[in-house]
Amino acid sequence: MRDRATGAEVRRIRAVVVDDSPEQRRMVEFMLMSRGIDVAGTASDGDSALDVITEIEPDIVVSDYQMPHRDGHDLVGALRMHVKFCALPVLIVTGSDDERVESMRRMDLVTVLAKPVTASDLSEAVDNLLAAAADDDAVVELVGKAVRPVS
Repeated sequence: MRDRATGAEVRRIRAVVVDDSPEQRRMVEFMLMSRGIDVAGTASDGDSALDVITEIEPDIVVSDYQMPHRDGHDLVGALRMHVKFCALPVLIVTGSDDERVESMRRMDLVTVLAKPVTASDLSEAVDNLLAAAADDDAVVELVGKAVRPVS
Protein backbone atom coordinates (compact mmCIF):
# COMPACT_ATOMS: atom_id res chain seq x y z
CA MET A 1 0.00 0.00 0.00
CA ARG A 2 1.24 3.51 -0.79
CA ASP A 3 0.64 6.78 1.06
CA ARG A 4 -1.46 9.00 -1.20
CA ALA A 5 0.32 12.21 -0.21
CA THR A 6 3.93 11.04 -0.42
CA GLY A 7 3.77 7.89 -2.52
CA ALA A 8 5.89 6.14 0.12
CA GLU A 9 5.36 2.44 0.70
CA VAL A 10 3.44 1.89 3.96
CA ARG A 11 1.87 -1.00 5.79
CA ARG A 12 -1.02 -1.01 8.18
CA ILE A 13 -0.46 -1.35 11.91
CA ARG A 14 -1.00 -5.00 12.91
CA ALA A 15 -2.66 -5.92 16.19
CA VAL A 16 -3.42 -9.07 18.14
CA VAL A 17 -6.57 -9.04 20.27
CA VAL A 18 -6.75 -11.33 23.31
CA ASP A 19 -9.95 -11.90 25.28
CA ASP A 20 -11.74 -14.98 26.58
CA SER A 21 -15.10 -13.38 25.77
CA PRO A 22 -15.91 -13.74 22.04
CA GLU A 23 -18.23 -10.72 22.24
CA GLN A 24 -15.57 -8.49 23.82
CA ARG A 25 -12.97 -9.74 21.35
CA ARG A 26 -15.23 -8.88 18.38
CA MET A 27 -16.02 -5.46 19.83
CA VAL A 28 -12.32 -4.58 20.20
CA GLU A 29 -11.60 -6.00 16.74
CA PHE A 30 -14.32 -3.79 15.26
CA MET A 31 -13.00 -0.70 17.06
CA LEU A 32 -9.46 -1.33 15.81
CA MET A 33 -10.51 -2.16 12.25
CA SER A 34 -12.70 0.95 12.04
CA ARG A 35 -9.57 2.86 13.03
CA GLY A 36 -7.67 1.36 10.07
CA ILE A 37 -5.68 -1.14 12.11
CA ASP A 38 -5.29 -4.67 10.78
CA VAL A 39 -6.34 -7.25 13.38
CA ALA A 40 -3.84 -9.87 12.27
CA GLY A 41 -4.73 -12.41 14.95
CA THR A 42 -6.84 -13.19 17.99
CA ALA A 43 -6.59 -15.46 20.99
CA SER A 44 -8.92 -16.48 23.80
CA ASP A 45 -6.33 -16.83 26.57
CA GLY A 46 -2.81 -15.78 27.46
CA ASP A 47 -1.17 -19.08 26.53
CA SER A 48 -2.56 -19.15 22.99
CA ALA A 49 -1.83 -15.43 22.73
CA LEU A 50 1.89 -16.11 23.07
CA ASP A 51 1.73 -18.52 20.13
CA VAL A 52 -0.23 -16.06 17.98
CA ILE A 53 2.07 -13.14 18.90
CA THR A 54 5.17 -15.21 18.12
CA GLU A 55 3.77 -16.18 14.72
CA ILE A 56 2.40 -12.77 13.70
CA GLU A 57 4.87 -10.36 15.37
CA PRO A 58 2.27 -7.59 15.74
CA ASP A 59 2.87 -3.89 16.34
CA ILE A 60 0.55 -3.86 19.36
CA VAL A 61 -1.42 -6.25 21.58
CA VAL A 62 -4.82 -5.42 23.07
CA SER A 63 -5.64 -7.88 25.85
CA ASP A 64 -8.17 -8.52 28.53
CA TYR A 65 -6.73 -8.81 32.03
CA GLN A 66 -8.74 -11.68 33.53
CA MET A 67 -8.41 -14.79 31.38
CA PRO A 68 -7.91 -18.50 31.91
CA HIS A 69 -4.45 -20.12 31.86
CA ARG A 70 -2.48 -16.85 31.87
CA ASP A 71 -3.90 -13.46 32.80
CA GLY A 72 -2.90 -10.14 31.24
CA HIS A 73 -0.22 -9.49 33.87
CA ASP A 74 1.44 -12.86 33.21
CA LEU A 75 1.13 -12.34 29.44
CA VAL A 76 2.97 -9.01 29.68
CA GLY A 77 5.59 -10.66 31.91
CA ALA A 78 6.16 -13.43 29.36
CA LEU A 79 6.43 -10.90 26.53
CA ARG A 80 8.96 -8.81 28.47
CA MET A 81 11.15 -11.91 28.93
CA HIS A 82 11.26 -12.47 25.15
CA VAL A 83 13.96 -10.43 23.40
CA LYS A 84 11.78 -9.89 20.32
CA PHE A 85 8.77 -8.66 22.32
CA CYS A 86 10.35 -6.90 25.31
CA ALA A 87 9.28 -3.52 23.90
CA LEU A 88 5.98 -4.58 22.32
CA PRO A 89 3.21 -2.10 23.24
CA VAL A 90 0.40 -3.77 25.21
CA LEU A 91 -2.99 -2.31 26.03
CA ILE A 92 -4.74 -4.09 28.91
CA VAL A 93 -8.51 -3.75 29.29
CA THR A 94 -9.86 -4.62 32.70
CA GLY A 95 -12.67 -4.28 35.17
CA SER A 96 -10.25 -5.10 38.02
CA ASP A 97 -8.22 -2.78 40.17
CA ASP A 98 -5.97 -5.07 42.20
CA GLU A 99 -2.24 -4.79 42.99
CA ARG A 100 -1.22 -6.63 39.82
CA VAL A 101 -3.22 -4.20 37.68
CA GLU A 102 -1.61 -1.30 39.51
CA SER A 103 1.85 -2.79 38.90
CA MET A 104 1.11 -2.95 35.15
CA ARG A 105 0.32 0.77 35.16
CA ARG A 106 3.97 1.36 36.08
CA MET A 107 5.39 -0.83 33.27
CA ASP A 108 6.92 0.69 30.15
CA LEU A 109 4.80 0.47 27.02
CA VAL A 110 1.77 -0.83 28.90
CA THR A 111 -1.48 1.10 29.17
CA VAL A 112 -4.36 -0.08 31.34
CA LEU A 113 -7.90 0.97 30.41
CA ALA A 114 -10.88 0.43 32.69
CA LYS A 115 -14.00 -1.21 31.27
CA PRO A 116 -16.23 -0.19 29.65
CA VAL A 117 -13.94 1.06 26.88
CA THR A 118 -15.13 3.49 24.24
CA ALA A 119 -13.81 3.64 20.69
CA SER A 120 -12.23 7.04 21.38
CA ASP A 121 -10.53 5.76 24.58
CA LEU A 122 -9.14 2.78 22.68
CA SER A 123 -8.00 4.89 19.74
CA GLU A 124 -6.25 7.44 21.96
CA ALA A 125 -4.53 4.72 24.00
CA VAL A 126 -3.35 2.92 20.86
CA ASP A 127 -1.99 6.15 19.37
CA ASN A 128 -0.16 7.01 22.59
CA LEU A 129 1.33 3.53 22.95
CA LEU A 130 2.50 3.41 19.34
CA ALA A 131 3.97 6.89 19.58
CA ALA A 132 5.83 5.92 22.76
CA ALA A 133 7.15 2.81 21.01
CA ALA A 134 8.38 4.75 18.01
CA ASP A 135 12.07 5.16 18.70
CA ASP A 136 13.31 6.52 15.40
CA ASP A 137 12.44 9.03 12.68
CA ALA A 138 11.39 6.34 10.17
CA VAL A 139 8.00 5.88 11.85
CA VAL A 140 5.39 8.20 10.37
CA GLU A 141 3.16 10.32 12.58
CA LEU A 142 0.67 7.91 14.09
CA VAL A 143 -1.92 10.30 15.48
CA GLY A 144 -4.83 10.05 13.09
CA LYS A 145 -3.07 7.41 10.96
CA ALA A 146 -2.68 3.67 11.23
CA VAL A 147 0.33 3.10 9.01
CA ARG A 148 4.06 2.64 9.37
CA PRO A 149 6.71 2.83 6.65
CA VAL A 150 7.91 -0.50 5.33
CA SER A 151 11.53 -1.14 6.28
